[in-house]
Amino acid sequence: MASYLVRRLAMLVVTMFAIIFVNFLILHALPINYAKVIAGTNHASPVTIAEITRNYGLNLPIVAQFGLYLGQLAHLDLGYSYQFHLPVAQMLAQAVPHSIYLGVAAIVLEVAIGVPLGVFFARRAGTWADTAFVVLSLVSVSVPTFAVGSIFLYIFAYRLGWFPLGGSAPFPDIRYVVLPALSYALTSAAYDARLVRQSLIEIAGEDYVRTARAKGLSEAGVTWRHMMRNALIPLVTYLGLDFAYLLGGLLVVETIFDWPGLGAMTSSAIRVIDVPTILGVVLFASAAIVVMNLVVDVVYALLDPRITYS
Repeated sequence: MASYLVRRLAMLVVTMFAIIFVNFLILHALPINYAKVIAGTNHASPVTIAEITRNYGLNLPIVAQFGLYLGQLAHLDLGYSYQFHLPVAQMLAQAVPHSIYLGVAAIVLEVAIGVPLGVFFARRAGTWADTAFVVLSLVSVSVPTFAVGSIFLYIFAYRLGWFPLGGSAPFPDIRYVVLPALSYALTSAAYDARLVRQSLIEIAGEDYVRTARAKGLSEAGVTWRHMMRNALIPLVTYLGLDFAYLLGGLLVVETIFDWPGLGAMTSSAIRVIDVPTILGVVLFASAAIVVMNLVVDVVYALLDPRITYS
């Protein structure tokens, strides 16, 4: 396992370098005068544009600019936002905790809804209720998150006043996080339920399951004590990537609910082509995905001792 982790960490570094390089090239290949973007106006004087170009190294070849950027990263410097003229690292430090809070809340709701539903309908496979669930889950997965969020915002916040219309508040005040988390969790919970249901149906005929039943264990005991350990393996894969995606910020959900996370930060940066901010968010989101992939592999081995890495 130790040698495997070392190889994966080395691959993580290579992967992150490739992601940074590709995104840097794409953003700097756009036909945009970034000096005017930094100046914040199209009417800046030629002298101002020339000074900004020189100070930010925008007159250097693209390879030289990339080298300067890597040098900044080596010193944990993500640069300054073109839009807010603040350190990108400082902006990330403010936005990331909000995205983690929303991501954890969404995952908790997603699992709390999806796993019991999957178990419930796996034990009723082939019935009319199971068939109806499969159809409804497909519909639920297909519903856009922004539609669910908008409906929740209108009904539960605007009409009924049960929740705030937007913004955020630190834990334990969960009023602000319930609607945005639930907006994402409902569609994902349907997918979780389908994964758990299908996994349980596939392993229902395994020898160890028949043995457990022969020993007189209740159906609930067989399901939760013996079958769920293996049934959770595909769910772990999905949840790991899902949580990494959530850490990268839910652009639509955060915009609808005015949630100050990475999604809102990304939306603001894209509107003005704020390159350092966009690259900073991409760097964090990519790192989250790569790291969560590694965590998923480790959890695999914990759930199933037969899985080994060398």
